[in-house]
Amino acid sequence: MLTGHGNDIYQYDDEIIVDFSSNIGKTHIREKLLAFLQKKIKDINNYPEPEAVQLKKCIAKFHNVTVDEVVICNGSTEAFYLVAQTFSNKRSLIRIPSFSEYEDACSRYDHKIKFEVEITPETIANNELIWFGNPNNPDGKVTPLKTIEEWCNQFPDQLFVIDEAFGDLSNGFKSSISLVKKHANIVVIRSLTKSFSIPGLRLGYIIAKKDIVTRIKKYLIPWNINTLAIDAGVFIMNNYDNLMPDVKDLSRTCESFIKEMKKVKGVNVTPTASNFFIAELPKGTAAELKLYLLKNHGLLIRDASNFRGLTPQHFRVSVRSSQQNLMLVNAIQTWMNL
Repeated sequence: MLTGHGNDIYQYDDEIIVDFSSNIGKTHIREKLLAFLQKKIKDINNYPEPEAVQLKKCIAKFHNVTVDEVVICNGSTEAFYLVAQTFSNKRSLIRIPSFSEYEDACSRYDHKIKFEVEITPETIANNELIWFGNPNNPDGKVTPLKTIEEWCNQFPDQLFVIDEAFGDLSNGFKSSISLVKKHANIVVIRSLTKSFSIPGLRLGYIIAKKDIVTRIKKYLIPWNINTLAIDAGVFIMNNYDNLMPDVKDLSRTCESFIKEMKKVKGVNVTPTASNFFIAELPKGTAAELKLYLLKNHGLLIRDASNFRGLTPQHFRVSVRSSQQNLMLVNAIQTWMNL
């Protein structure tokens, strides 16, 4: 899907004061990272490393895995397509609602796709690949690590493809990377664009057993990662904790945001464990609300109606500052009163 994601600012001529449509923490851009990249701009005179080896070593060290268990990708989206291509023509289960690129990637490579609201032992048994976000996008639902390990033990012939793009932004989240050493049926996909506000650089990675990584690498194109993205990735991995936003503070702000949103009569908010949440309108459509907010308040939200399993009344918003969050709540309340 080339359109229909959040952060579609390029489609509008209107001035956007606050972007709530993207799950990326806009307020968490780190000046140190930007200053570092400004110094590294001269590196674009040279070709990047073909397999981003230096970055791969940093990631392997950070996660306590081997270099042979890491694939660097042009954003997590490339990772989805690589996995789908590597295991083409398989039976795939996708939990819904979820990020549309799982379905798009599977469709491109002729998977037989089943959609389920909940992943259960019964649905796992009838499929070969199980795709889900953890935390899930758009509802922020977290699947406990214990549950994932139980699935891996019970279904050794199924491959669990886990998108952890928002894991670092979720308070108390436990990554499935720790399971890779013990289980050969896990593919963990991570993104550096969300936590560190660099979506334009397109940077993500896969962690899985060596034999799976070897298969995936057959489909990698040369120089899939640009020089600045590699530089940024190395800098991030070497300064990870210092560059990360305060996740506990982010969680508190999100809880306060949801509390205020629930005060808008009729708006149904889904609980979340992450830095974003979905809500359902009692009247009108999310598309109409999006246009109103953009034209009258300069606020951009995500129309979530194109998530499979949601309705035209669903929208998604991400956490911004407390003051900006209240701006959105008040604007939605004004629209509801029209």
